[in-house]
Amino acid sequence: MKHILFLAIALLSLTGCMKEKPTALRWATFNIRYDNPQDSLNNWQYRKARVCKFIQEQKIDILGMQEVLHNQFLDLRSGLPEYDGIGVGRDDGKTAGEYAPLFYRKDKYEVLDSNTTGKIFMAVNTHFDHIGEEARRQSALLIIKKIKEIVGERPAIVTGDFNVTDASSAYETITTNEFVMKDAYKIAGHVTGVDYTFHDFARIPPQNC
Repeated sequence: MKHILFLAIALLSLTGCMKEKPTALRWATFNIRYDNPQDSLNNWQYRKARVCKFIQEQKIDILGMQEVLHNQFLDLRSGLPEYDGIGVGRDDGKTAGEYAPLFYRKDKYEVLDSNTTGKIFMAVNTHFDHIGEEARRQSALLIIKKIKEIVGERPAIVTGDFNVTDASSAYETITTNEFVMKDAYKIAGHVTGVDYTFHDFARIPPQNC
């Protein structure tokens, strides 16, 4: 099991009490690739400005990330002043090892424990183990358990690098459990872009991904 970050947050209301109605959110997941000097011209120092620019141009509200080292976390917070980021390194619960942080627009959201009222929902970001099938299945069960414990029947969105396809047991667990979560890609009325996520810095042709 790699890393799972749970965060309950509240949607800020700028107009007083809110009636229950659908809320439009731009939500994304992004494995930014850890800062590896061996990546040469694809190294983080050459990518970080483009990553921040992409996030800003897409006007993303909430963003789950994976493979974020501490220096990258600081770069993101600096390069995305309109966002705040929450997360810790998995090795020591502080700054060591990879983060799986959540970034969110500060003008629209606050962490729930800041005593903000409004419409409550839960953001979950994860990075599943890339080897163990059982570890991934248990991670899926843990996510379901924690959502039920923390927000119950309120909305929850899970993002992450799951290291699986929709044929895996982890995917089946999280989408067919008694506490069902729906795959947004499959229920969306309109989708764009490709259906793969790894291209090795464009070294792998799209037809082989």
